[in-house]
Amino acid sequence: MVTIYFRINYMKFTLFVCFFALCYTTSNASEFDIQRGTNISHFLSQNDHRGLKRSSFLKEKELKQLSTWGFDHIRLPIDEMHLWNENGKFNSNGLFLLHRTIKWCKEQKMRVIVDLHVIRSHHFNDSTNTLWNNVLEQRKLLNLWMQLSKELKKYPTNLVAYELLNEPVAPNTDDWNKLLSKLIANIRISEPERVLVIGSNRWQDVDTMDELVVPENDKNLMLSFHFYKPHLFTHYRTPWTNLATISTNICYPYNITNEDYDNMSPNDKELVYPFKGKQNKEVLRTEFLKAVRCAAKWKLPIYCGEFGSFKTTDFNCRMNWYNDVLSLLKEYNIPYANWDYKGGFGFVDKNGKLIEPQLLELLTTKK
Repeated sequence: MVTIYFRINYMKFTLFVCFFALCYTTSNASEFDIQRGTNISHFLSQNDHRGLKRSSFLKEKELKQLSTWGFDHIRLPIDEMHLWNENGKFNSNGLFLLHRTIKWCKEQKMRVIVDLHVIRSHHFNDSTNTLWNNVLEQRKLLNLWMQLSKELKKYPTNLVAYELLNEPVAPNTDDWNKLLSKLIANIRISEPERVLVIGSNRWQDVDTMDELVVPENDKNLMLSFHFYKPHLFTHYRTPWTNLATISTNICYPYNITNEDYDNMSPNDKELVYPFKGKQNKEVLRTEFLKAVRCAAKWKLPIYCGEFGSFKTTDFNCRMNWYNDVLSLLKEYNIPYANWDYKGGFGFVDKNGKLIEPQLLELLTTKK
């Protein structure tokens, strides 16, 4: 009887938290109304393309197609090196492409999250970032956003939102919280109504969302998290991670038992150890609830700005994962943008031609 009573009350508590969080997703930020989006990666971010090659990467007809498919927004990663030269002055061509993309989105009634993805002093996969121990680099970041805000403030607040830094990775959470506070305060001087998208330290993971500190009484904020769990599956054999060398086949859902583990090679044992056990929809649900509870705590809307599974796993296994993740996002009414549109996780090829219709259907189905 005690066990049954505990389970019933836990279910009641979980339902209460979810209801409470959903009640507060209608803050002032609801003016920037989004549900389904995609990341336009490797356009103004994470590539060396310049000139015609960069300009032709994203075409107007592609945004029209995205709108037709049912996407209502894009998340647009931009890098410092694409928008600013080393002297801190705007790159005219990069700026032109940014404005052109926003214009195209406006014409398609799509919204845009301008995401400062990589800056010269900070990359989310770099262990030698200088942003956190160099006051001059921090002032530079503040200045980049002051410039960008001045350039983009002409756009309506229901068209463009700002994401202040992608996946911050500070040695201490306080380092990020303090810098974030300054960034928000600076932008609020001239743009009090602009929606600002913010994530927690250490890759915007749900595990660190409760460490995020945000200004009180600012309802034009949107909490963002990224979701790639379990990493063993979503980044299986990705060439930029240590999982590149794994030989054991991994599907989803999975349950890696002690017997399975004992039969693995020494290399695979080292890679798999942190991910032993069971992974299924209900395990993923416990992760999503961390974000939902954080939204309830701050009375702010939440947004999943990245999620995806690399194409090195079995197609059906990937669709199992996408189906579970998207069903949870929709169940908790969490807007999202998949990573990505035409990159290594994407659903179209380099020319914008659809190559994974099943994934597209999952991404664009409303419920």
